Amino acid sequence: MWTRVLSISLVLLASVGAWTQVGFLKWFLNPNTLTQLSVPAVNSSFDGIVYILPSRNSTPYWVTVYGDRVFFYVYANLTAYESSISADFKTIRDVGYSFVVVVIPLADNSSSYPNYYRNLNIVNRLAYLYHLEVMWAIFPKWQFGPEWDYLHPNTTVHAKLTELLDYLVSLSDTYKVAVWYGWAPPPRGPPLSYWCNTSVFSPYFDSLPSQVKAKYAVWIDMPYDSYVNACSVGELLKGLDVPVVTEEYTLPAINSWYDWLPNQYLTTGVWNASSVTAYCTGVRWLLAPILERGRYGIRPLPAGYEPRVLIVWIYWDVNDGSGELYRALTETGLANPLKCSATVSSSSLQVTIPIIIAIIIVVAVVIYLILTRRR
Repeated sequence: MWTRVLSISLVLLASVGAWTQVGFLKWFLNPNTLTQLSVPAVNSSFDGIVYILPSRNSTPYWVTVYGDRVFFYVYANLTAYESSISADFKTIRDVGYSFVVVVIPLADNSSSYPNYYRNLNIVNRLAYLYHLEVMWAIFPKWQFGPEWDYLHPNTTVHAKLTELLDYLVSLSDTYKVAVWYGWAPPPRGPPLSYWCNTSVFSPYFDSLPSQVKAKYAVWIDMPYDSYVNACSVGELLKGLDVPVVTEEYTLPAINSWYDWLPNQYLTTGVWNASSVTAYCTGVRWLLAPILERGRYGIRPLPAGYEPRVLIVWIYWDVNDGSGELYRALTETGLANPLKCSATVSSSSLQVTIPIIIAIIIVVAVVIYLILTRRR
């Protein structure tokens, strides 16, 4: 009898597995099931969050007047915003983030931008005060010419970017400097060969000061990683051991690109989450290719690859002129997807697993009795 009951139980378990696509193992390792997971593909103790405008001072003014919210750091006087930034940085640190990614444009320390370097120094000081490191993400924009010209030495954009990078790496709390890399094809952008070209990137990188190279990273948005991979710049970055920050906001994209290069940051976020729980659930679902052992079939990171570092986009983006709603600061607080509370705690899991097994055995017994009576 019990042999047949066991066989029926296994069939039931397999049926449940087929119905859920990956079965009991997927359920057991669902990121919303456990409070903490040991995930070798992700650095669970070091993560960052993108920061642009202070949540208390969000306004479309900077987009309306200057064309982009990042110009806040160029034209505002951050002395007037210190208390707001401090409150945000405290919130960020309190939920366990390790660093902030501050997005800034390319500008200089000339009389045209008298506040810029002072503002960067204020951010550095406040981050240090709240035990946060800073990754500066430079999205160059258009102040000195087409932003892709930074890749070409002897251009004004290249000279100004080098000057800014050199200043940023001198700040005490700078962790990394990441520069935007990737543009649409003509007519919106330059020819592919002008930027996605090893013979362009290699001399550009060689031209940077050694102290900049040591903290340099390449920032690649979701549409452009395939270009960079196809034109062999990805392999060049791998050979140079240059870290890469990729932005991926869909499950297939994350599954495709999370193990692209040895030293990689993965930036993602969830649209318009209403609560910490909703945000955590959404982001961890996006991270399923990394966090789960199923569905797609996890590919372990190749030997020598560093665990992926998660960057959350974005702390706050409501009413800032961007037209986006990716904010991690929800109505119920700030979400940190790698450290937030689980939907089902590990203690309740210890009780739930035996119950599920018991139910399966009971159903198997009932099926066995029905089958024997029919005979």
